[in-house]
Amino acid sequence: MLVYYSLGNFLSAQDNGDTMLGGMAKWEIVKDGKTGEIRVENAEFYPTVTHYNQSIQDFKVYLLKDYSDDLASQHYLSSEISRQFFINLTDQIMKQPQNIKIIYE
Repeated sequence: MLVYYSLGNFLSAQDNGDTMLGGMAKWEIVKDGKTGEIRVENAEFYPTVTHYNQSIQDFKVYLLKDYSDDLASQHYLSSEISRQFFINLTDQIMKQPQNIKIIYE
């Protein structure tokens, strides 16, 4: 059974790097027309980053695959975050799940 629980803060103005990570999920539900078997295939997890500038304006959510260190340097929390910070945090939280591909690129 596939369960995605608490994908995070999709958009927030919290002031901690850990709270800037969220996520989106994608999967396919396939039903075999002959047997009636239903299965989940091609499960993917897309980490997201909430980005806002030094003046705490201009909020935007980026897929981590599209988030660069240049963008991270412009983030309000630039002293504590980087692209690699979010990759490491995702790996720590997700713990390499079976049958779910994490999309970083």
